Amino acid sequence: MDTLYQKLNKKLDALQGHKLVNHNKETMKHTFHTRIVNLAQIKLRREQVNTLNIVFGYTIEKEPKHHINELIIDTKSAIQNIFKYLAARKIKQIIETNTHNTLHKRHQYNLKN
Repeated sequence: MDTLYQKLNKKLDALQGHKLVNHNKETMKHTFHTRIVNLAQIKLRREQVNTLNIVFGYTIEKEPKHHINELIIDTKSAIQNIFKYLAARKIKQIIETNTHNTLHKRHQYNLKN
């Protein structure tokens, strides 16, 4: 147990012996590259450049009627998928319960007689 504490104390002394590095604000400055490089002969206005800068970080919104059409298609497909799943589950349940239940065969036999 004493050897364990001796090892830990040596590690702690070694860590405390290292010099702390002082960071100046000048060394901490980050330089960012420009997002847009205009390779065309066309001059861009400041508003156009700002819009292009926004586009790289976000998406431009579509017109609401496009959202409505996409929402209708997605909703229709989701409803169809749900009903397909529920129908398949119900059919599977009916098949599983009818294989073990012979009561309907007895009723039909009794009615025929």
